[in-house]
Amino acid sequence: MRALCLCLGLVIWSVTAQAASPDDKGLLCTNQTVADEGGANIDRVIAEKFFAVWFEQGAALRTVWRRQNDTIVIHSVSAGSRYRTNSRAIDWTSKTLVDGQTRENNYIVDRQSLALNISSTISALAYECELIETKRSYDDALDDTRQTLQAAYDKELATNKL
Repeated sequence: MRALCLCLGLVIWSVTAQAASPDDKGLLCTNQTVADEGGANIDRVIAEKFFAVWFEQGAALRTVWRRQNDTIVIHSVSAGSRYRTNSRAIDWTSKTLVDGQTRENNYIVDRQSLALNISSTISALAYECELIETKRSYDDALDDTRQTLQAAYDKELATNKL
């Protein structure tokens, strides 16, 4: 009986620990300030309106959308940054080389509200996120977002003569 209780306790503990882990889950985040501005600056919308992150094996794999000429592409970081967790937040830091200088971005996700804050020495951005439970759904959401951004960019292009 004692062994059964011990086994049951271990199973409950491991299931609870797995449920609390962000691994194998993703977030698709929207910057509401940029979203409310609409298409005033289409390049800013592409760069800042959406942000996505997939958590895998203790790392946060970031995804952003970029414009290459007249095509919107998905850009994902293949080697993620190690994240840290506590009962209230998930956070990580990434370093990027920009114009010969290292730029550090700090990311903090509130575990209850799913609010994401990204800060650097240059700027701070706030996002509202939705939880995505499977990799397939995450990949579909990334492509749907790319198509939405492409449609907005194409609409902007349609107003030009060339």
